[in-house]
Amino acid sequence: PKSRMLPFLLHLKEAEKLPAIVFHFERAGCEQFARSMSRSLADLERMTREDEGFYRSLASIVQQLKDLGPWVMKNRDRIEKTLKSQEAGGKRDISASEGERYNRYLDLVKQYRMRGSMDPRFMFVTMGNQVSVAELETYLREPAESIRRSSLYMALLRGIGVHHAGLPKRYRQTVERLFRLRRISVVFATGTLAVGINMPCRTVVLAGDSPFLNAITYRQMAGRAGRRGYDVVGDVVYFGLTKNKLRRLFTTPLPSLQGNMTLSPSYILRLLCKHSMPPPHIKPEIVERDRKMVEGAARRSILHPFWKYGGAFSATAANHDGGDDHDQDDDLASFLMPHYFRLGIEFLRREHYLSREGLAQGLCGLVNHLWFLEPSNFTFVSLLRDGMFDKLCAKRKNESDENIIREVLIVLCHLFRAIPHRSLKNAQLAKSMASSCIVILPDLPLHILESIERHNTRARDTGANYVRAFTAVEHDRLGPDDTLPLSRLKFGPTITILPKNKDDFDADVDAHRGVFFDILWRYSVPFSARSSFVALSGHVDRFSVIDELANTLRSGAYIDRSMLPVMTLKATHDRPLNAYLYDFYNVKNADVILRYNHIQKNELYDAIKDFNLILKTLSTALTKRVEQGLTSGMASAGRVASIFARLSDEYSQIFNDHAHAY
Repeated sequence: PKSRMLPFLLHLKEAEKLPAIVFHFERAGCEQFARSMSRSLADLERMTREDEGFYRSLASIVQQLKDLGPWVMKNRDRIEKTLKSQEAGGKRDISASEGERYNRYLDLVKQYRMRGSMDPRFMFVTMGNQVSVAELETYLREPAESIRRSSLYMALLRGIGVHHAGLPKRYRQTVERLFRLRRISVVFATGTLAVGINMPCRTVVLAGDSPFLNAITYRQMAGRAGRRGYDVVGDVVYFGLTKNKLRRLFTTPLPSLQGNMTLSPSYILRLLCKHSMPPPHIKPEIVERDRKMVEGAARRSILHPFWKYGGAFSATAANHDGGDDHDQDDDLASFLMPHYFRLGIEFLRREHYLSREGLAQGLCGLVNHLWFLEPSNFTFVSLLRDGMFDKLCAKRKNESDENIIREVLIVLCHLFRAIPHRSLKNAQLAKSMASSCIVILPDLPLHILESIERHNTRARDTGANYVRAFTAVEHDRLGPDDTLPLSRLKFGPTITILPKNKDDFDADVDAHRGVFFDILWRYSVPFSARSSFVALSGHVDRFSVIDELANTLRSGAYIDRSMLPVMTLKATHDRPLNAYLYDFYNVKNADVILRYNHIQKNELYDAIKDFNLILKTLSTALTKRVEQGLTSGMASAGRVASIFARLSDEYSQIFNDHAHAY
């Protein structure tokens, strides 16, 4: 409970167990903890000072300063000049009473400043280490008025910080810096702080249970306790966890690490671009050195054990009893990964991102800048090549550029950071209540949908053709097709060819294994890539959607949908897309978006910030291509670039003006 957190942290302070990181798995809960601690400390400070007569003493000091103020203002220059002359060996031109009076004034000013600051007893930092508002102005690049209005910023003055992914980057960096400098001693954080950020502490507190608190995250968090060179031991405190939960955390074995990356076309294109397109004005020996580094990285990445090999190995991994199965997995991985790499190159060549010599060309730079948004990056470039944005941005009679910008924005909202509304019923209700929000994102124009479908078909056909040829040539190397495609469970023995003469059967039961498979094999349709269990229903090697290609391949072959940049639009009849990005541009009010679009505050900030950066990237890339004359195939490149530039500038201005609302 939050009411017990403050006494507990004060106890840690008395026991010299600070600095501490308090891990809590809810972002809003971390902020509530920090605000509650800061308010409670301020209230305790106020009540204690009242009991100690602090405010009466402060009022007396203020009154004495008022009394001495006029005399000091009148004689300050003369007195200070005389004191400097006296230090240099000159004569004393002021009386002893004037000197005592002036020193009394300086002493009162010092007392006033000390009493005007926070009491160290009600802070989580020692005297002299507390951060000032002026320092926060420098770190946060915010005016003092904004800092004093923010409860999280003011909590920093008492040595309390918050750290989670939904906070502004500059605030998080300030918290990290102040914590390392021992200017703050308590940080409330989510699990994201447990990995990859250098913030060791004396004590780790696990505050509250969560489904995300497992054996791995527990060890990551607990590993923060204890600073090298400062602490002999580190302490881990369990706050609000049951004994059963602790027992599971202590005794659960750590799972083996598995890769979750795929050889996506964006990754392959970035490697090839770095290899074939070195930065200008670089010495030849440095270019050659970098190329060798890229070649080594590509060679290692193809055979890296933490790549996501997928379903091709899941059955073996699930059913192995030790021995040589691990070696078989490694051999199969080493065999398949170069083929995955070739599949990515095949797609890039067919889409004209690579020349026949393997050199980067065309709009590969724009794809590389948005590599983390695959498949949206390839889809956007495909729409650009098809002239879809030329049609959208073309000037029309009796229609202003504002309407054109909104149409372009709707398309971009479908491509980037699109999320479904939480429910159709709530979306329709919010739409009926909202006066300025559309809440539900409008459907894409038909010609845009058709262009996206053509792109998806090309990507899917590239994958299907490659897999068909690969499985036909390497059928024997891939092993028996004896694994169910969805459950990945092995089913029965391997396939053997049934003799036509039944008298040739051995009387032993083991010799009759595979009869069922052989009979089905005789009457099956021809196929090579498709799983034999799926082919039983008459399905041949023709795939209509990417999921069918990914989920129904034979044993030993594997295609992850991320290996082919197929764009799947997320809108469905029951869950339409949320128009929060479009509504933010229109209403310019975060509170309205939070109310009607039903999106969390921290999630809204991250999404709008990312979308704003995406718009800047698109605008910059299109403008540079126009300036460099690289506009072949784009009839209205200048018009498209100007529309995107205007949209980016307007969206950025709205975001900057309303960022404080988060």
